[in-house]
Amino acid sequence: MMIEKIKSIPGAWWSRDIRCWHLPYSDESIAEIGRLGLENGIHIQNFELLKEEKKLRYFNRVLTGEKERAVQSFQQYLSTKRYSPKTIQIYTDSIRTFLGYFAGKKIDDITNDDVIEFNSCFIQ
Repeated sequence: MMIEKIKSIPGAWWSRDIRCWHLPYSDESIAEIGRLGLENGIHIQNFELLKEEKKLRYFNRVLTGEKERAVQSFQQYLSTKRYSPKTIQIYTDSIRTFLGYFAGKKIDDITNDDVIEFNSCFIQ
């Protein structure tokens, strides 16, 4: 019965190699895990911490306006320097993550202290 409920979570899959279920790291799957635990009297250790970590580490990386233009400009710069497509993708994804972390700030308002915060809180 529990396995059927886990299977019903969108994106759930079973690993034969390590013999465990994998679930997407999404608000929906985390909420479903919490519901399953409550319904079945299962204590999920550090469940609240899991929800807090999810909020900290996963945020909207879709940029708009000034930030999207900056990323596009950076991407073009890397292309003119003949970086490989894979390297360009990794670098621009990293910049998107950094700028997305500071969604409430303009690029010019991001300080060295913000970089330290990002490294301490997000990268760890």
